[in-house]
Parts: sequence; C-alpha cells; structure tokens
Amino acid sequence: MNALVQGFGYGMFLSVLVGPILVIILQNTISKGFKHGLSTTVGIWASDIAYILISYWALNKITKIEQNVVFNEYLGLFGGIILLIIGLGIVLKKPKPLDFDQPLINPAMDLAKSWMQGFSVNTFNPFTIAFWTSTVSMTVSNSKWEVFDHWIFLGTILLTIICTDSLKVIFSNIIRKKINQEYIHWINRIAGILISCIGIYLIIKYLS
Repeated sequence: MNALVQGFGYGMFLSVLVGPILVIILQNTISKGFKHGLSTTVGIWASDIAYILISYWALNKITKIEQNVVFNEYLGLFGGIILLIIGLGIVLKKPKPLDFDQPLINPAMDLAKSWMQGFSVNTFNPFTIAFWTSTVSMTVSNSKWEVFDHWIFLGTILLTIICTDSLKVIFSNIIRKKINQEYIHWINRIAGILISCIGIYLIIKYLS
C-alpha cells in the first residue's frame, strides 16, 4: 500500500511539471489532432519504460554513470542540442492550411513522426534520465520493500503518467476546434521557441 501511495505521488509530481514534454504534447495535439497527441504520448511512455527497464536491469552500472560528472555534462549538452533542433524545426516549419476534416495523405508515417518526436524529446531530456535512474536506485535500495513492491511503485508512477498525459491530450483536442488557424500557428511557434530556449539553456549550462 505504501509503494502504491508513493508511486502515485511521484507520478503526480511528474505530471504537473512544465517542460519540453508537456509542450510537445500540447503542440502536436492542438496542431495535428487527437491521434497525433496520443502517438506523441505513446512515444514518451515508450522512452520511460525503456529507462525503467534498463535502470533496473543494470542498476550498479547506471548508478556509477549517473554519478560521473563528465558523462552528465555530455548528456546535458547533447540533450540541449537535440531539443534546440526539434524546437527550431517546429518554428521554421512552413505553416500549412488546416482542414480538420481532411484525411492525411500518409497517416501511418505522420503518426510515426509524432511518436518519434515524443520519444526523442523525452529520451534526450536530462531530467528524464536523472529522475528514473535516481528513482530506481532509491527503490531497489529500500530494504523494507520486496521485488513486488518495487514494481508496484514504478508501475504506479508510470500508470499515473499515462493517465495524466491522456487527459492532457483529451483536453487539448477539445479546445483544438474552438480556436482558429492563426492561433494554432502561434501556438506552434511559441511551443517551438519554448523548446528551443530549454535547449539553449542546457547548452549554455553544460558549456559554462
């Protein structure tokens, strides 16, 4: 029961953070629709699951890597560059006329791009790897918990994230058709600028 409650608390903490992950969910849902927003979140969840499994499987090695200052600096710098590229791509992308009822020419490929955006933004976000490696390390080192408690805790965090991310997509999709095309284009620009600024901040932070 304790693992369940703590997992829910950790999950809610992650869900209310404002960062590149939230921005990319809102941007893709509002500009492209529900399926793209959901595809983006599935990419984010896939990245989270990968971090949980890798951290749990190779706990000792990852703990040592996490404590390596040089590794963290390169990770932060690389993550900043990736976020900057994604943000600039969103800002510089030529706006297309939006037709909410017009089917996509290649829906599978477009959905795959949204999935990859979510996966990339989450994977190369330094906070993500720091959070999951430290959380898994803390979980495994808890002498009062059995293996079952470990997975209840981690699974509850993930389930809470999935539920709250889904609500973000649903809410964004509701307001999507209530705003005009110009607003959507401005939302895209602002989202791209925010992601770029986060990337620039990380680059400056780890270069200084």
